[in-house]
Order: sequence, then C-alpha cells, then structure tokens
Amino acid sequence: MNSRINNKNCKLFLGQYIDNKKCSVSTVNSDKVKMKAKLFFTTVLFLTLFSSDKLFSQTWSAVGTGVNNRVSAMVVYSGQLYAGGWFTTAGGTSAYYIAKWNGSTWSAVGTGVGNYVNALAVYNNELYVGGEFTNAGGSPANYLAKWNGTSWTAVSGGTSGPVNALVVYNNELYVGGDFDFANGAGAYNLAKWNGTSWTAVSGGTNDYVTALGVYNNELYVGGNFSYAGGVIAYNLAKYNGTSWSAVGAAWTGVSPLVYSITTYNSNLVVGGDFYSAGYVSNYNGSTWTGLGTGTNNTVRALTVFNSELYVAGNFTLAGGAASNKIAKWNGTSWSTVGSGMNQQVFSFVEYNSELYAGGDFTTAGGVAATAIAKWSVPTSLQEQPTENFVSVFPNPTNDLLTVSIEGLKTVVITNINGQICKSVKTYDKTVSLADLTTGNYLVNVFNQDNKLLTTNKIVYEK
Repeated sequence: MNSRINNKNCKLFLGQYIDNKKCSVSTVNSDKVKMKAKLFFTTVLFLTLFSSDKLFSQTWSAVGTGVNNRVSAMVVYSGQLYAGGWFTTAGGTSAYYIAKWNGSTWSAVGTGVGNYVNALAVYNNELYVGGEFTNAGGSPANYLAKWNGTSWTAVSGGTSGPVNALVVYNNELYVGGDFDFANGAGAYNLAKWNGTSWTAVSGGTNDYVTALGVYNNELYVGGNFSYAGGVIAYNLAKYNGTSWSAVGAAWTGVSPLVYSITTYNSNLVVGGDFYSAGYVSNYNGSTWTGLGTGTNNTVRALTVFNSELYVAGNFTLAGGAASNKIAKWNGTSWSTVGSGMNQQVFSFVEYNSELYAGGDFTTAGGVAATAIAKWSVPTSLQEQPTENFVSVFPNPTNDLLTVSIEGLKTVVITNINGQICKSVKTYDKTVSLADLTTGNYLVNVFNQDNKLLTTNKIVYEK
C-alpha cells in the first residue's frame, strides 16, 4: 500500500502525520503503525532531523575574529581559504592585505603584499593575486604576484596598473584591470599569461575591466568600456579565443557597469550597477531576462551554493522583499539569507561545505562578524553520500523520479528547510513529483529495514 503526504505543514510523529495548523491526525498505513519497532526507528530518526527548529536552522557565524577591513576576494587553495582585500590584520595578528583560514585559525601569507588585493585565482597549482600593490613578500611585483604555498614570486614584469579580475580560460590565466602594458608590451586592460609569457588579447578594451567569466566555452569580459577589440560592446563583451563580439541586443546602446559574472542553470548571470534590469540579469546565449524584479541596488558578487544562486552587494530589497545586502534565487523566486548583513558584500567562496561571504560589514545575521562570515546549512539538509550504489535521477527532473534500488523502499521528499512535502512507501522504482511545486528538494531513500541509504538534492522543473 502506498502512502502520500502532500501538506507542507505536516511533520512525522510516531508513525502519523500531524497537521500543524489544525492539530488533526491522519493515519498513514495505520495497520502497520502500531508499535512496529522498525517504524518507531524511522520516527525517531525523523524527529531528530526535522522536529527541532534550532537544530535545523541555517545560520550565520563569525570566522574567528575576522579581519580589520574589507574582504574583496576569496578562493580555496591547498585546502585552505585565502582572503584578500584592504585589511592589515586577520585573527588579531598582522596579515598585509591577504590571509588564510584553515577552518579554525587565521595566519599570514608570508609577509603579504604592499597594498589592496582585488582578485584571487588558482592556476598551475599556484595562487595568483592581483590588486593595487607593487611588491609581494618584500620584493617588486607589479600588480600581480603568485604564491606557491611557501614563497612569493613576481609574474614576469606584471602589468602597468591595477588588476581587478582573474580567470582561467583555455588553460591560460586571463588578467583584467586598468592598465596599458603587460611586461612592458601593449595590452589594453586585458592580457593573458600561459605560465611563462604574456600575450595581449586582440586589442583589449578601451577602458577598465572589472569582471571575467567563462560561459559556453567563451570568455566574458565586463567593465566600464565601450569597445572590445575594436567592436562596439557596452561594458560586456565575449571573446572566443580569436575574436571579439558584443553580447545580445539588450546591451546595445546602454552602459551597465558589470561587477560579477557567473553561470547558473546553464545560463550566464551578470551583476552590476544597471538599474534597468534590476542589477542582475540572465542570458541563455541569445536572450536576456531578469531574475524576477531583481534587486534595488548594486550587485557585487554572485555564486552558486546548494543548487541556488546567491547574490550580494549593496541592496536592501530582492524580488520586492527586504533582503539586507544578500539574497538567493532558486530559478523562480527570491528568498532571504538569514537577516543578511549591515554593510556591503563583495565576494563569495564555498569552503568545507559552508558559504563564506566577504565585504565591509560588521554583523551577519545579527552576529558580530568583521568583514567575513560563513553561512552554514545543517548536515541533515545537505546531500549525503550514496551507499549501496543507490542513485536518484534524472536531475533536474520534470515529472517522474527514478530510484535505482529493487524491493520495498520509503522515499521521503523534503524542502531545503526540512519540511516534509511527500512520503512514499513503494516497490516501484519511479516516484511521481507532479503534485509538488517547482523548486529544490531533498530526496531521502530508506530501505525496508529503515536504513537511510542516500539523500540527494534535486531540482524539480515542471
């Protein structure tokens, strides 16, 4: 006998589902409920996972004692989180404009660099650091330097002005900023480094570059320019390795300053200072669309975490609802990320299954957190390792979900906040999702002995 629960306000209690609004009880497989040990085991498990709001809450917390000024860029290198920005101390000790966090303590990166850090990237197993400095580790390094885990090295002459963005494309490091030369040769605001030498990028741009990203095997370049390689392109252009082109008609004749570029759900997403598109916009390769009504002020940072797009900057509204400097988008709607921050957010990185945010703020989620904080999702809400070769597919799905295990099984589907949306006990391998709304879910699969075999994140698209 199959049983289904479709009320999102229900919780499992001793083998029965209780409607939180009406406090009424409806029996599920009541003939098997009575004092069955294995069902009781399942009940205890779900009470542990889903009944405590405190246990289940997604929270902001400080990262040690943080740093003493803005965090502009972050990346993970050699198992540690590296943060760069405007600060000179991290965890209460000297760390000049760059520091590393191992999950419990901060430490300096050699003697650091001589001025602000704007960009970080890993290339050829080394950490590349770009910014507004002219020395690194006490030695000359013009706006770009690299760190191998023990020492600093200049990057063959560097650039003639600040570096704002770094990305790896076609096995080369692309460097964007506000410069005219790279290692003494003409390279206008964009150049590439292959590990041994610099090359200009087909004419570059006619003004500074602030963001770089890769989408559909092409390099996307954002900034404050109107030409790229001689082609008219207002602050966003793409480069295929040999030639430049503009990106979509929606950008023709307008001047949206671009600060961040990423990809989400197979689309390009850009954020910046363009109010006409809600400060964040989505591109599928041919057409631009907004993310609902977007935000009400500048977007500085974009990333994907737990299958959702996180957006941050200097806004106070997202999708028309209050969201302090940070919000998330699930493909159809906006939601808050706790109570957000009290000042701007400039950067994101995922580290040890937590989302780190850096910026100018001093509080995150109402908790004291100086310039850097982490957003934690309880383990029970994250995807668990698959055991016994159980897989759940397709993902994304638009109707039937397949669970690759024979025999009797229980499939419990929850939203990411832990609310049970559906429960099915069945011998079938397929489960219909037609009665659910579009969104992100967790699929928990139990065998006939009530052992949790796997938890998978899925995206349901009608």
